[in-house]
Amino acid sequence: MRKINILLAAFIAACVLLAMPSCKKGDTGPAGPAGQNGTNGSTILSGNGAPSASTGNNGDFYLDLSTQLLYGPKTASGWGTGTLLKGNANVMIDTFTIKKTDWVYSAVYWFATSDGSSQGYVAKYFDHSQALITHDLLNTGMITVYGQTDAGLQPNTYTTLPYSFMENFSAAYSFNYTYTTTPGKIRLFFFFSKNTAAAPTLSTYVPPPLKVKLAMVTGTIVAEAKQLIQQRTAGKYIP
Repeated sequence: MRKINILLAAFIAACVLLAMPSCKKGDTGPAGPAGQNGTNGSTILSGNGAPSASTGNNGDFYLDLSTQLLYGPKTASGWGTGTLLKGNANVMIDTFTIKKTDWVYSAVYWFATSDGSSQGYVAKYFDHSQALITHDLLNTGMITVYGQTDAGLQPNTYTTLPYSFMENFSAAYSFNYTYTTTPGKIRLFFFFSKNTAAAPTLSTYVPPPLKVKLAMVTGTIVAEAKQLIQQRTAGKYIP
């Protein structure tokens, strides 16, 4: 199963502090309450064959590349009946492995938390060059990235990125894998996020090897799918 993440992941904004020269600096006030989490955006999934009941989350879409049927948005009742698309799809696959020694420290992965505001995570990263990632592909095609879950125990099992899972014993922190794309390159990120306790020190932590599959989809079916999704999401922007 291939997952095509459609979220526009990063907007960098600066917070400007205004201070009057004539005012005397006061004591630091107490921290304000934490804001509410934003609503998750929709994701386009893809694969060969109809989606199973466990595939994706409510609000997601699924494109069956073998039949060109578009399902979604998924609801509590399931995927419903697919809609036949009439365009053509060209799928290009690139597979590579990130070795333990390939991860570089450090970079910042930015994610928009609200309009004009974003949050950054210090991360390890790996850059992979791919000439097929062009301006045209980024603007009119679709890209999805898969990571192998466990090379030893599940060598044929891949999960879609972005991917986050909690530490197994205490759930004190989470492991996170995600990516960004620019023309000619994909950058993979690995970082921790705190849940209830501090995570391991990222600068000295060695992530396991990660086998990655990069799927790039072009063709008229992409534009047709996006147009249909626009209609089904009340005109919300689908990149």
